[in-house]
Amino acid sequence: MKRLKPVLLILVFIVLVFIKNVAFWSDSRTYFFGDTAVYPLHLAALSNNLGSLFSAKDSLFLWNPNYLSLGIPTLSVVDMGILYPPNIVIAILARIFNQEMLVFPLYDLFILFHLFFGALFIYKILKDGLNLNFFSSIIGAFFWIYSGFNLEFITSAPVMMAAAYLPFCFYLSLNQTIPKLDRRFISFFIALGFSFLVGYPMVSLIVYGICLIFRLFNRQELRRKFLKAAAFEILGFMFITLPMIMPLYLTSYFYLGLSVRASLSLEGFLFSPVPPLNIVEPFLPKNTFFNTISSVNQVYLYFSLVALLITLQVKSLKTLIGSKQNRILIFLGLAGLLLCLGKAGDLATLVYFLVPGINIFRRLSVFSLVPTFVFVLLVPQIIEGALENKFFSKATLFWIKVLAVLWIYAQAISLLNYGDLANSANLNYLFQSLLLTTLISGLAILAFYLYRTNKKLGQAVLIFAVLMEGGSLTASKFFLNAKLDPATLFKPNSIIRLLKENLKPMERVDLISTQNGYNTDFLNIEQEGGYLSLASNYGVEINEAFNRDDYSKNNLRDILGIRYVIKKTELNDSGLTKIKILKQNSVKPDLFYFSASTISWEPEPPEVNYNIYVNKNSLPRIYLASGLIGVDHQDKDTLKFLESLKEPTEVVLNTQDLKKASLANGSVRVVEYRRNYIKTVVNSGGPVFLANATAFYPGWSLKINGQDAKPLQTNWFMMGTYLPKGQNTVEFSYFPKTITLSLYYFLLSIVFWLFLIPLRWMTKIKP
Repeated sequence: MKRLKPVLLILVFIVLVFIKNVAFWSDSRTYFFGDTAVYPLHLAALSNNLGSLFSAKDSLFLWNPNYLSLGIPTLSVVDMGILYPPNIVIAILARIFNQEMLVFPLYDLFILFHLFFGALFIYKILKDGLNLNFFSSIIGAFFWIYSGFNLEFITSAPVMMAAAYLPFCFYLSLNQTIPKLDRRFISFFIALGFSFLVGYPMVSLIVYGICLIFRLFNRQELRRKFLKAAAFEILGFMFITLPMIMPLYLTSYFYLGLSVRASLSLEGFLFSPVPPLNIVEPFLPKNTFFNTISSVNQVYLYFSLVALLITLQVKSLKTLIGSKQNRILIFLGLAGLLLCLGKAGDLATLVYFLVPGINIFRRLSVFSLVPTFVFVLLVPQIIEGALENKFFSKATLFWIKVLAVLWIYAQAISLLNYGDLANSANLNYLFQSLLLTTLISGLAILAFYLYRTNKKLGQAVLIFAVLMEGGSLTASKFFLNAKLDPATLFKPNSIIRLLKENLKPMERVDLISTQNGYNTDFLNIEQEGGYLSLASNYGVEINEAFNRDDYSKNNLRDILGIRYVIKKTELNDSGLTKIKILKQNSVKPDLFYFSASTISWEPEPPEVNYNIYVNKNSLPRIYLASGLIGVDHQDKDTLKFLESLKEPTEVVLNTQDLKKASLANGSVRVVEYRRNYIKTVVNSGGPVFLANATAFYPGWSLKINGQDAKPLQTNWFMMGTYLPKGQNTVEFSYFPKTITLSLYYFLLSIVFWLFLIPLRWMTKIKP
């Protein structure tokens, strides 16, 4: 029962802090939104395709034809998370219950589980590793749950989930002197592999970096045996972590040059840093559960107000600085703080120019994980000293007052300048923020007083102050409290049902103006536009072309085979014919729009029409070219050239691939169409060129009458091939070499361990 006590307390704390999100019995329940509302759609697709995962022709793990006009290699999108074991569990459970939308509540549940997992090992670090008492350790676990990093990145769950492995990995690293080939060593690198499989590698690298630096500098004997330690690090990463993640990351690396993140500029790398004013947010929050003055005000660096008051209450901080472990932590925390501040910290700019390969990453706010982690480990070490200390001295009280006045002044100016200065509502927001801060501070101070006369009562009041702070923070986060269930938003609606009735295999649709534009992979609908963070250059440029007013879209739309277009506006487009108008269901609304004023999804008003257009000139996925045009180099400018073609069936090739020959007429019959495989039979009276409007990516192979051939880049974003006169059977299949290489490496790793472990046991030599 003693072991279960921290587990139960952490679970109860999470339930109370997130009560609005877990209250499935209440009509007032709220939901996690932001990017987190999109990621479960990948798991819904995984659930629907479980039966064919090991099929070379149908596997979801290989090619995704349902995204961004052309298709994309699935494993090139690391943050889909479809190889992460907990996500696979979610997909299996949804499949067992035959309900794909079950992935949404399950995903939310797993988010909270990751919070619990991290908090539990924060407790174990403090209790077992740093030898703190139970009360101090459990308070540290509570601080972790509602830290700024975690609360902000719940709305981008892969970031938070990847970071959840930091406490566990750090716990395993804490008491290591020199590396040993034991259970802790193996568990560390398996956990690190899980963190990478979540799908946000920058966070996983931070996790590994913190643990590695701590191990290196924490023990003198480890530094003396640096080469031995380095050998073990290489051994663990190369033969435990890497075999786990290689299919995902090797594929992603292989296709990186064809993605929009091939190389970020300095401005791109510095994207989304932490606003420096985050640091003063605990003292006077801009947005609270009372108001929505700044609905999307993101506070990555929330240093608990209760914890800061505890720090001020301590007589001396020498106990923290005097510990070698803490000095390392403080150094890491300061470095992480400077990095996450971006331009404001300058260190990020230096890192961009000095660290090779760093320019493929962005979102510097993820470095707020480091000071957050350090903070929740340092403060619990001084809780007992703070509670047992006499109350603030006169000198301490004076400086608290000075700091309070400065912080309140700065935040008041910020609040009063938010919009109209004369708006009395801003004053109300200021008073509400002050009220909240006063309540939390008052409870913490009361706990200090009570502790001296009644120890347990003082501890109980301090826990209540922490609970109130955590609950108010969670309630104030806009995207943690969306009123619309994402499952309701994304489940098949009247638009999808109409398309399902009319769409034929290989036909594409334009759904970008609807709520369905985020992902249709689970619906098996191939769309013109969509949402994934690691898109292809092809897809992004095509999307931008369709959104430009000065671009004539007919040829490109025909070439892509876009059969249906759904828009809320009337289109004066000669290539499109309106066939139907869809209206909102007044009883059960299933059409939604994103409101810029409320920053949330809301049901469409009854008067809004969704117009369904058909493109009768759309070309089939595979067709015969009517003419060939040679260019020296194919790039995104080829899209402009395509719009000037007299016939959309003319194709552009590289000059070296151009054959000067007249093209005959013929017929194309698609015999088989799967995710990763297309088989066609072509009959012609002479030489022809066969064009395939599937993305030109390495990994696609071609066979003509059973003989291997090489696909040619066509129209920049497509592939094609020449065919001789007569009947020809043409097979396009996708299977990247990275999968084969990953499998070989995995088998090599197994052989390595099968050889090493018995050898170590027989010789009794400690590595």
